[in-house]
Amino acid sequence: MVKVAIVQLCVVDKAAPPTQPLSIQQDTDAKRDLATNLKTIERFLGQAKEQQADIVVFPEYSLFGVISGREHLADTDKSYVKLFQELAQKYQVDLVPGTIVEKDKEDGKLYNYTYYIDKSGEILLTYAKYHLWHPERDYMTASKDGYKVAQTRHGIKVGLCICWDAIAPEIFRDMCLEHGAQLIICPAYWTFDDCGEKGLRHNTRSEMLLLNSLCPTRAIENNCAFVFVNAANNASATPGEDPEEVQYGVEHLLGRSQICVPFKGAIGKCDHDRQAMLIREVDLDLIHDAEDVYKIRRDWKDGLIYRATHTS
Repeated sequence: MVKVAIVQLCVVDKAAPPTQPLSIQQDTDAKRDLATNLKTIERFLGQAKEQQADIVVFPEYSLFGVISGREHLADTDKSYVKLFQELAQKYQVDLVPGTIVEKDKEDGKLYNYTYYIDKSGEILLTYAKYHLWHPERDYMTASKDGYKVAQTRHGIKVGLCICWDAIAPEIFRDMCLEHGAQLIICPAYWTFDDCGEKGLRHNTRSEMLLLNSLCPTRAIENNCAFVFVNAANNASATPGEDPEEVQYGVEHLLGRSQICVPFKGAIGKCDHDRQAMLIREVDLDLIHDAEDVYKIRRDWKDGLIYRATHTS
């Protein structure tokens, strides 16, 4: 068993895009947002430790929100991941801190990174986002480093992906079937209007349907546990209703963070858009039982599952 805490964080990002030159007020606002988000992150880490969580996961863009138009907020010296390493040690939990946009010192480009940090503060796994969401491509660069897995202290192989990566079943085949990952963790920043104006005309709950279908499917088709952690739209713990009307271009985070496994689907879900933490135990025996029944990994290894090949 490994106890996983997912934190559906409402990321504060009130700082406006900068003028030219960057004003003192805008810089102050960004620092205030960072301090607020880190304070909330630490509060949840403390709660997770009290409840004896083994792994704590935060959503994408956990420090500043989306930084489009505010690219000066990108990290340039790995200072934020070093901070999260210290927090993992302080609270004695393994930590996936959401994502950090970092500026590469060599090529000067921006990449969106996530990390798996163990409770000693050691980085076991580093991943930079490969499948950028369409607006992200205007200011960030897709990594071509691919996907890796790492063995954790819990005896489980873990892999990482970020948000729109989850739409590509090929990466799960690679991490789970080629490299033996049993747990895939996915920080995200997914909104109600990601389906665009056309999608909203067909179904204003389109993205909710997508996530609630996609997450259990990825777990079942790869005999793995899938941990999907999205950002919250509302910091209030008071139950509320989803928006009656979703307006395209108005950011409304979807929430719906969930932990999914074979046989059961979602064993825990924040079925709302509010800030919350949810903790569930992931049974590794269940992963082994699924393989005993469905033999997906064995059939992949034996070449019995179709793989497309491309010839010129």
